[in-house]
Amino acid sequence: YASYEEYADDFIFYDSNIRYLEDYEVSSLSEDDIQMAINEIYARRGVNFENEPYVSHFNSCEWYNPIYSQAEFDSSWFNETVIFMTNRTDKKE
Repeated sequence: YASYEEYADDFIFYDSNIRYLEDYEVSSLSEDDIQMAINEIYARRGVNFENEPYVSHFNSCEWYNPIYSQAEFDSSWFNETVIFMTNRTDKKE
């Protein structure tokens, strides 16, 4: 998997594609940051965003390469770590 460490400032969690997040990391996030963290995962896989602030944010990132519409993207392409992270952030209380 690609390393995004050199682009760490572009991410909430630059390494969420390769490691499991801890509960304390997710529980400290605002709802907006949680959504951004989830969308970072999709952005790494080339999903093209249609809504702000995601369009502007990801289009400003050097590493971002949108190649799939949201309808074309299949989340089954995610690995186990990414699925776990997406579920964890999506279910934050």
